[in-house]
Amino acid sequence: AIFNPENTMERECFTSVNLNSEESRIDLFNATENADVLLNDIVGQTITIKDIYIEKNPIKEVDDETGEVTFNGVKYRTILFDEYGKTYATASYGIYNVIRKMLDLLGIDVIKSGLKVEVVKVPTSDGKSKLSLKLVK
Repeated sequence: AIFNPENTMERECFTSVNLNSEESRIDLFNATENADVLLNDIVGQTITIKDIYIEKNPIKEVDDETGEVTFNGVKYRTILFDEYGKTYATASYGIYNVIRKMLDLLGIDVIKSGLKVEVVKVPTSDGKSKLSLKLVK
């Protein structure tokens, strides 16, 4: 769906999950509601990505004085599916960015064939760190 700030029910999303069966649609829905693992909890571990789901959500703000609702920016929620169907969720913008780069450079077929990655924290210029993925040979 195309993002429309007037209707918060519409969201942009992308998935590589094959949704041709009711079972796969139920699995995807359940993953979006209750993923198995938070990606931040497995920094330093390796997983093999087989599918992805990315959802773009508007950031809603309410003015305390007027009650006016505005939409200021977006947040991306990403869910990774491993080769066993286990799901890993994050709202990290770093993960969204690295997945987009992987899609652009490697293509969806490479990811769907099983892409081995290490979950890492990368230092940022402001002295903090961001969540990312490192390809494993």
